[in-house]
Amino acid sequence: MSKTRPRRLCRFKPDRTHVFVNAAYCALVGKTKEELIGRKFIPDSPREDLEATKKHLHSLTPENPRGSMTQRLIMPDGSERWVMCNDRAIFDKDGKVTEYQSVARDITEQKKAKDALKDSEKTLQYIIDFLPDAMYAIDISGKVLVWNRAAEVMTGVPAGQMLGKSDREYAVPFYGRRVPTLVDIVLHPDCSGQSPYEHVQRIRGMTLISESRATFPDGRSMEIWIKASPLYDHDGNISGALSVIHDVSSYKRLEAALTQANRKLNLMSAVTRHGILNKLTALDSYLDLIKPKRPRPP
Repeated sequence: MSKTRPRRLCRFKPDRTHVFVNAAYCALVGKTKEELIGRKFIPDSPREDLEATKKHLHSLTPENPRGSMTQRLIMPDGSERWVMCNDRAIFDKDGKVTEYQSVARDITEQKKAKDALKDSEKTLQYIIDFLPDAMYAIDISGKVLVWNRAAEVMTGVPAGQMLGKSDREYAVPFYGRRVPTLVDIVLHPDCSGQSPYEHVQRIRGMTLISESRATFPDGRSMEIWIKASPLYDHDGNISGALSVIHDVSSYKRLEAALTQANRKLNLMSAVTRHGILNKLTALDSYLDLIKPKRPRPP
């Protein structure tokens, strides 16, 4: 049987005079019942939290007497605790508030975990945006989850216009139409025949690589190398796919230049060999002409 956390319960009048507190509430605010019952008490909180609490309580009406809010409490040792307060205003027959009942729940650990998750997400986003290659990711339904800074620069499409989009919207900046890209082939191998790739190579597990030519909305063209791999959830199930795109235009130009240079060298070598052979033949004929002939015996 799981243990339930104690409810931190208090009741107080509109002037904050406390009329009831339980032991858990006393432990939370660091006071005894004797220090609270019949006395005006407002837990120590940052000024902005106190103002927010005041507005929250005043917002409760006979038609909507319940509400909740999150606030910080400053403990006697100076540390902060986060609490979620579920409040109820009690009204008399004339609609005037007579008391407030509040049930507080300490959510400090959850808040720290949530903040740590946000920090890690920011760090991860910074790393993703710092990468020199374009990157995007989709979930299992095809919705865009990631569109990094390099993808923005490469395609000219801001992340704000791409994140959350589906229906292969991520293919349009590269190919001008909604065609299957490598991430789609990772998730749905049977759609490879509709893709813009002549050859797709599987290099490790479900990781795929290919090359193609992209034409962007502003008319630029680029030779690109693409790599795509599946994403997994905490249970090891495929939850989406990630694609990295690298501009290989310079490499392709260099490759073409080297091929052309090699052809020229081969041609020059053939011409040179032919010329040398002709010269050697002529020289041999000349030597044959000038070679002294021995007299024939009588």
